[in-house]
Amino acid sequence: MEEIGIMCYINGEMRTGSNGLKYDSGPVKCIRVPKRIKYAEFHARLCKSLKVDRRREYRTIICRCPSTINNSTHYSPVAVADDEDLYSMLQHASAQGPGFILEIYLHRHALHDESLSRVQSHDTLDPNPENIFMEETTSRRQYDQLSSHVAGEASASLRPHSPINYSEAPREDIGDGEDILDLNVDPHFNIEVDDDDIIEAPEEDLFAEYVPNPFYTDVNIAGARAVNPVIVPNAQWELHNEFYNGMLFSTKAELKNTIKYWHIMNHVAFIVVESKKDTWDIRCKLHEQRCKWRLRGHFSKRFEKFQITKLDAAHSYVYSGMTQDHYNLDKGIIAEYIKNTINEDPTTPGAVLLTMIKDHFHYSPSLSKIFKAKKKAINLVFGNWEESYNELPRYLNALRVTNPGTRFEWKVNPTNNPGQVIFQRVFWAFGPSIEAFHHCRPVLQIDGTFLCGKYTGKLLVATGVDGNNSLVPVAFAVVEEENTDSWGWFLSLIRMHLTQRVGICLISDRHAGIIAAASDTRNGWTEPYGYHRFCIRHIASNFHKTHKNMKAKNLLIHTASQTQKRKFDKYFKKFVQFDSEYAAWIGRIPLEQWALAHDGGHRFDFMTTNLGECMNNVLKGARQVPITAHLRLTFYRCVKYFVEHRAYINAELGAGNQYTTDTIEKIQNWAERAGGHELRQFHTGLGIIEIKTQFRGWQARKGGNQHTVRLNERTCTCNKPQQYILPCSHVIAACASMHMNYNDFIGEWYKLRNQELVYTPQFNPVMHDDYWPEFQFPHVVPDMSKLRKKGRPKTHRIHNEMDITESSRQLRCGLCRQEEHNRKNCPNITRS
Repeated sequence: MEEIGIMCYINGEMRTGSNGLKYDSGPVKCIRVPKRIKYAEFHARLCKSLKVDRRREYRTIICRCPSTINNSTHYSPVAVADDEDLYSMLQHASAQGPGFILEIYLHRHALHDESLSRVQSHDTLDPNPENIFMEETTSRRQYDQLSSHVAGEASASLRPHSPINYSEAPREDIGDGEDILDLNVDPHFNIEVDDDDIIEAPEEDLFAEYVPNPFYTDVNIAGARAVNPVIVPNAQWELHNEFYNGMLFSTKAELKNTIKYWHIMNHVAFIVVESKKDTWDIRCKLHEQRCKWRLRGHFSKRFEKFQITKLDAAHSYVYSGMTQDHYNLDKGIIAEYIKNTINEDPTTPGAVLLTMIKDHFHYSPSLSKIFKAKKKAINLVFGNWEESYNELPRYLNALRVTNPGTRFEWKVNPTNNPGQVIFQRVFWAFGPSIEAFHHCRPVLQIDGTFLCGKYTGKLLVATGVDGNNSLVPVAFAVVEEENTDSWGWFLSLIRMHLTQRVGICLISDRHAGIIAAASDTRNGWTEPYGYHRFCIRHIASNFHKTHKNMKAKNLLIHTASQTQKRKFDKYFKKFVQFDSEYAAWIGRIPLEQWALAHDGGHRFDFMTTNLGECMNNVLKGARQVPITAHLRLTFYRCVKYFVEHRAYINAELGAGNQYTTDTIEKIQNWAERAGGHELRQFHTGLGIIEIKTQFRGWQARKGGNQHTVRLNERTCTCNKPQQYILPCSHVIAACASMHMNYNDFIGEWYKLRNQELVYTPQFNPVMHDDYWPEFQFPHVVPDMSKLRKKGRPKTHRIHNEMDITESSRQLRCGLCRQEEHNRKNCPNITRS
């Protein structure tokens, strides 16, 4: 790491010479610091090297900045007060060459406890504290003359603005509210840094490109966690420090938050006496009792900052009126504290946030206040909801420009204002995702989930499946509600922008809107262009809701999952034996839409919409953020998803594999079984072979079945080659007898080279919003009828037995070994 050499002077005197600023010699210390170092660490290193007691003195860092004027070097004083100043100083030194040595002067200001007003003391204020911050060796007039002499000269080469301008107006000319200490430096320089806490600043580029919020790229939402919560707005002020007259703050909000935070942590409270644009006046909440003090902050025109101008201290820590909550612990302070956690996961429960507040502040605010603070934190992190709607068209257009092939469609409602429209729906599909779907299996799972932010609505997602049974997000939409019109709009746009492939299997739940939209010939999903199939879990859940029979429900799922028609008939007969009404209930659903044996080989053994549900879980956090942040999340998570899968495929190809992991596991399992099959060849030319499977399983109850393989037709009576486009154990055995390579029966989708084509499409980063191209679009406003009502939001999800993790092993009675009861209530045991 590049280091800069620095000569540090202390206890000398600054003078004006022929070449500008020069130092009257004092103790000199040479140090080297990294080119990129934070101000706090730099300041602490100086104090440690020069043996300055940081707890009893203020320090001002003055840089002797060289500049060239008329071919001669001139030195100007520039105060170094923060990270920006330090970065500019070190960059300037680095530009001078490797042998350049910086010169800085550490100006010390001794603190006198009897003269400085402290919040924790009962001392009176010094009415004229000018002498507190002035070194005896440097007079006020000398310093003012020095500053005025160099103002506006070549020090601008170090920073874009001139050094601190110290006014020479006499103190009596300063009006009310400007009773300001005439400091040589911003008092914020008094920072406390423990030497043990100093760490080397990381390499960073202040002008690096925009890095997305970690929330956008975190695919695994595994719960909430606190991430370095920071509440103190002023990074150069710490809790154990004390307020004093003349203390500066960058903004009024910084002043308010810092003072609020101090009072909360010290168990005292205040009330606001006056709050205006340029004034903030507070007093002790128990003004008539022991706690008597007052603090006033004004906007300082001299420093262009807020400054404490009045501090009447008669302060007591004892506050017996404090309850479990704190008067000043409002939603703004809580929002500032939890915003890093919300940044990571907006779905963090209120109970988790309340625990964080308790652990840090030692107070217990109401859950109502927590939820209000959470909403405010979402606005702080992800932007304003209303502005987000208007920003969305420009962001979508920028996406389309930077990622060719990206498609989006709008549906808005007009208003009485010609330049304004009301948002209704938006559809988007990223160009790389569209191209990726061309190499996926012809299966599309669709699902919808509700939004739970400030405005209600539904998120629709279409998900493809690659050769390794992994989801591929392809299309999204935000609509007002799930109905026939919205689903028809979504499905028709998928046909228009995503794919025109014939024979795609559409898998969904039995939502009435989806059924009607898929049956509409105008949307392009009727046979033979598309085949609509239902999720068996949703069918079984609806069955259980009506008939309340868990055993029959499980048998229904088992029956629907059979690939052979004879096995389907066997289990279906057992199913209808439970009750004659069961056959009538399931008979209302077309057989091909729920039974795999009668599917015709369209659904590739995908019996559920689990992949779509998984995608909704990945996008869970997006449901609580403004709509533009929602779209950013889908973009960045798709980017990360493609990058990770691309790396995985490259590793597999490098290892010499030809097929996906899931395919290899299936083929190896079936190849083991093939070794025990008996074969009889019937027609060598047509490849017709009879297979008798070996007996297997506990007590050899399985196996012993006969199947017919027709290699020329690529079929088997087990129906697995037709469903999976993979060789079953019977085909593998038949290929071995015919000296054929069974790999020829593996579909193209399962080959790693085809899998590589799925994730080859490249996403491109979106430029900074200042560079977004102009996009002519009316001003978009949200639909106020969709504004979520006040109070605790009601869930739209109807929870049922699908939300309970089901065990693959049925519980049985310990006495009679039957299901659906235990030994305590066994009906087969006679009890005395």
